[in-house]
Amino acid sequence: MDKIFKTPRARKNAINVSIIALVIACVIMLNAIITVLGDKFDWYLDMTDEQIYTISDALKETLKGANMDVDVEVIFTCSEDYAKNNFSNLSSGDALSYVYATATQIAKEYDNIIISYHDTAKEPDFFKTKFTEIDRFLNSIENPVIIARRTVDEKGEISYGTHFKVYAARSFYGFSSSDSSLYAYNGEKVFASAILSLTLDEAPAVYFLTGHGEKLYQKSGENQAPIELINLFYYCGFKVEEIDLDNAEIPKDARMIVINEPEFDLSATIINKLDSYMGNQGSVMIFTNPDFNDNTPRLLSFLESRCGVTTNVGGKVTDEKSNIIGDKFSFRGEISSNNAAKSYLSYLSNATSAKPFFTNATSVTINEKFMSDSGAYEGDSYIYTLPLFQTANSGKYKDVNGNHFVMSVSSILKGKGNSDRYSYLVYCPSNGFASNEALQNQAYPNSDIILSLVHSMTSAQTTVEIDYKAFANYDLDITESQAKTATVLLSVVMPVIAIAVGGVLIFRRKRR
Repeated sequence: MDKIFKTPRARKNAINVSIIALVIACVIMLNAIITVLGDKFDWYLDMTDEQIYTISDALKETLKGANMDVDVEVIFTCSEDYAKNNFSNLSSGDALSYVYATATQIAKEYDNIIISYHDTAKEPDFFKTKFTEIDRFLNSIENPVIIARRTVDEKGEISYGTHFKVYAARSFYGFSSSDSSLYAYNGEKVFASAILSLTLDEAPAVYFLTGHGEKLYQKSGENQAPIELINLFYYCGFKVEEIDLDNAEIPKDARMIVINEPEFDLSATIINKLDSYMGNQGSVMIFTNPDFNDNTPRLLSFLESRCGVTTNVGGKVTDEKSNIIGDKFSFRGEISSNNAAKSYLSYLSNATSAKPFFTNATSVTINEKFMSDSGAYEGDSYIYTLPLFQTANSGKYKDVNGNHFVMSVSSILKGKGNSDRYSYLVYCPSNGFASNEALQNQAYPNSDIILSLVHSMTSAQTTVEIDYKAFANYDLDITESQAKTATVLLSVVMPVIAIAVGGVLIFRRKRR
């Protein structure tokens, strides 16, 4: 072997091989360094067709209207590493990796957007002390993300007040209304809507209608205390006010009007105001008492003409098999078999298993044309009404056994094809669904269902003209560990093999 390298030609070849090996080694080392630094500082080349990892000019243009003197914090309720690499469950809409990518890019673009990571398992006290009643959200949704308006006092203490939004990971994606399958990423629109509403508005407002015997207070000793439904809105980030629409107009900051068990009918003036409000992105939530339904013909007629929902008066639903408290009019409801209805409960970790408490309820019938894929065209709007909850097959209404609808949700689209102009109406003809007993009992998901509906309906009400980014192919066939192994094989092992093979060939060639 020593004799081979004594000749000038052999030494020259050895030097050449050494140089080639050194160059390849440097390339491997440089590749490794760039990989580590790229991972640390989020360097990447966005090769997706829809530029999912790159914030668009439309987002930047939209945020020109935001007050960038106000700090907004995006809080991932997990570690940074988990948020960054959580993509394996993408098809279910629970992945955080795309959300992380959008958030970090926005934070780099705007100094007032801050990102933090607080793992709910490791820092439960952070959420309990910083956010009132937020456990209702964090315990019931998958991979929650909080977007909050942040203030810092003179002592440097950070607070968020009641001005915040909580999103399930699923809220950042688009799902088909026909089969609920994932088809697009909608993160830019969600972030833009949240940032705009948090920087331009005070806390979003919910108004409870008064003047018709509505149930708004409960006796607490000698005092009157707000019902739990009012507290539910208040403690979860909404400004709550009462309003008499016979003598006032609906304020511009109204995100929702709640009508809770009126004893007497609404005037034609109020009906017209509600109709106009719902035609302009306003949402309404109505709970009625079957004992008083005969007293509210104008309200029931409005529901029928506007949303295709007919209230079956003169009787109550029973379900002996799912009876809960010994009262034959109390039962557990089941989510409708309609797939699209589940999208309204996207904040629940498992909407399918949600079986809320109903008592003293009547049933509703929904006009078939309102449930069709094309909806019902009324004026300049398309109305789609879906049954949200129903009785089990053992339910009975006026001796008719089977599934009876006990809650509906209507979406009103002003102008066909413009997905930014939706308004909503939720109707439940039960005085027990939103009762204090149902909302305070942790065994029932009633409070979580109401919050999911409210946030699904109000979170996108700030008009934002940003398109969804459709997935060309979102099926992931390998895990993160497998992907890293493949990267190592391609960037390190394969070049080493190439060097070894090259060395053997050169050596054998010289021995000939």
